[in-house]
Amino acid sequence: MSGKVSVIVPVYNNENYLEQCVESIIHQTYDNIEILLINDGSTDSSASICDKLCETDARIQVFHISNGGPGRARNIGLESAQGEYILFVDSDDWIECNAIEELISVMDSDGTDLVCFNFDAFDNNQVYSRETLVKNPFPAISISSSRKTLEFIYEQKLDNYSWSFFYKTSSMKRYNMKYDIKYHFLEDMIMLNRYLRNPLTVSYLNEVLYHYRINTNSLTHIVDYKRILDATDTVGELSKILLNEGRLPLYSDFCLYQIMHSDNRSILKAHPQLDKKRKELSRMLYSNIDGKSIKLKFTYLLYQMNLFYKVYNTYMRHKNSLKDKIGKKDS
Repeated sequence: MSGKVSVIVPVYNNENYLEQCVESIIHQTYDNIEILLINDGSTDSSASICDKLCETDARIQVFHISNGGPGRARNIGLESAQGEYILFVDSDDWIECNAIEELISVMDSDGTDLVCFNFDAFDNNQVYSRETLVKNPFPAISISSSRKTLEFIYEQKLDNYSWSFFYKTSSMKRYNMKYDIKYHFLEDMIMLNRYLRNPLTVSYLNEVLYHYRINTNSLTHIVDYKRILDATDTVGELSKILLNEGRLPLYSDFCLYQIMHSDNRSILKAHPQLDKKRKELSRMLYSNIDGKSIKLKFTYLLYQMNLFYKVYNTYMRHKNSLKDKIGKKDS
């Protein structure tokens, strides 16, 4: 019989979805679990929902902390976890009832440090395939080094989500895996880019075990000053790492897209120093890209002309409008 699994759920203002999330964890086919709900200073009814859920299942623990961002919340969960395995679940998402059983089976069979698994996305209208969020198909491989996993991330075959991996606690402790609390956005990216540079082994499970909610009101989708600043600093750090490794020309396009997708001209006009820093970083990244595609050239031209964010938002509005029309027609 395998050991206990610690499921860490950072909670911030998700009163509408929190119960569905936790119910999906409570009803796992593998029941040797503890559920750590880290209420990160929520201002809605999430705190009371956490307390109510705790009363229904002895495996649930609740931690009420002041707001410090998802990285700090996850760190508190890691410090308190007693399990031999770690799984992160965001509080507006949910997991399949056999998710933990499947993940433990693969990890124990392969003897690896992590398992990377597949997911889909959904909103109030429909379910979307993983390729809605990740450009390329899930890797057709069973086991690799963690360095190869990093390459898959840079090649947009995997994404930088903490919750898309299942972790062996001993490996996390060996390399002191934790989140940099100064980042509230892209904290997953910088954590994984640091952690996966250690000598780890990774299994791959091409099964949809996690369901990611596309919630336009969540922190992930709000582009404010803090998000722009964090994106600039995390991409800057990653660029330096890749430059020192001599691999920046291979993966500059990955870094550049992170910059362009965290843009807001009205905010940057009010912060010219940050705007200047971002444009210098983007120019450096663009100049290092091998084999620039026509699509990338056009996208970067829009960014230089301060039009990328406007064009991207217009495209998303039309896409969502069309999606709504299709949904109404089907219903």
